[in-house]
Amino acid sequence: MNQEKKFTIQNYDLNNTSKEEYTDYYKKYESDSPSESRNSMAKKIRELIQNNMILPKKILNIGSGVLTLEKELMYSHIQKKDRSKILKEYDFVSIDLAKISSIKLFDKKRKDFLHTQANAIELPFKNKTFGLVVSNHAIDFAPHEPSFKEAFRVLNNNSNAIFYFHHPSLLEQSDGKDRSVMILWKYLKENSMLFENENEIKNSLKNAGFSSISVNLNSNKSKSSLWWEVVAKKI
Repeated sequence: MNQEKKFTIQNYDLNNTSKEEYTDYYKKYESDSPSESRNSMAKKIRELIQNNMILPKKILNIGSGVLTLEKELMYSHIQKKDRSKILKEYDFVSIDLAKISSIKLFDKKRKDFLHTQANAIELPFKNKTFGLVVSNHAIDFAPHEPSFKEAFRVLNNNSNAIFYFHHPSLLEQSDGKDRSVMILWKYLKENSMLFENENEIKNSLKNAGFSSISVNLNSNKSKSSLWWEVVAKKI
């Protein structure tokens, strides 16, 4: 583990539960977030790539699951003629608390996609390693203060982080949900970990060191799923 870390958490209540539940979940499903949110985040990543705003050219995806975001980016937002060039220039790194079989991972044979099992509150990377850090409906499952500080630590100066957070309304949608997801949502509710408004999000990220924070509320077409879309910068 990286020796540069200045904090640890001895008692992360969700740690073992989420590892076990999500390990089981990803044996059955490819994703646990709305397709519209992956589309939106992939679009933001593509725009940063096109404008050469990711330096160094390393992207970290926290709580990646089986890399459905990377798949969305590569095959829906990157033109075929540009795909090989981008894959040669950029390193795509991902972590997830769950133990995911390599056969489930998108483009498992490519060396451009480096995946490891790790915890958001103890990222196994050196300071300022990445030119972009993203998390699509994942990092807000971890304790906010240490996970945001870790994301800030591994992000390079003058670089962006893109975080999509669950909206509290999801707790009202319990019918037909997978048992693994319901256990995690119960944890979020009981520990008041969901952000209620824009100010809560901005204050939490500012405390971790981020600035230039923009927050928008988005939804799927049916309005049945809401989420916070957040872009923050490390100066």
